[in-house]
Amino acid sequence: MSLRSQQALQQKVAIEAARILAEEGGSPQKARDKALQRLGLQRQRHALPELSSIARELELYQNLYQAGQQPRQLHELRLAACQAMLWLADFEPRLYGPVLNGSANSNSRIQLLLTTDEPEAVLRFLLQQQVDYESAEINIDFGQGRQAIACCRLHAGEHQLELCFLSWNQRHRIPIDPFTDKPQQLSDLAGLKKLLATYSSDGDNAAC
Repeated sequence: MSLRSQQALQQKVAIEAARILAEEGGSPQKARDKALQRLGLQRQRHALPELSSIARELELYQNLYQAGQQPRQLHELRLAACQAMLWLADFEPRLYGPVLNGSANSNSRIQLLLTTDEPEAVLRFLLQQQVDYESAEINIDFGQGRQAIACCRLHAGEHQLELCFLSWNQRHRIPIDPFTDKPQQLSDLAGLKKLLATYSSDGDNAAC
């Protein structure tokens, strides 16, 4: 296969993976695997695009097909994240992932890092609030390979929350962006409020 044909095949997979992310959500790696499978290319490793290519195609897809709805969905997710962070303030939550970087849509989870030396304290808090949750372990890359982190998932109205627990000794760790292999942005509540204050709809600034 020529280099040009290989690049065309990779772009085809990147476009399909971007569509999956935009319409179904999930991680970039899983979207890429789904794209390979749906295109019947799962055994052709030369068809594997770089995640950065998928990121570019995702931005293009959202600009072309979701320009009328994605900004509103993103704002609603950020508002929900702000409310969740107020609710979980005792655990010093920090937002990261698509809801913060702006690529989220209605299928995206709100991802929060909570600081606690006792994850059970968070779970007790949820039980006291009569909130149903599902315990999970999430593999997060902090720059030294992927590490299993204790988390829980729950619903907040129409939105999904993913709460992951870091101890105080781990608080300095920053998740790596799967698209760029660089440290992700993190935002505390004050930073998110500033971000929300810049959003204007019908001439009105919305805030948490």
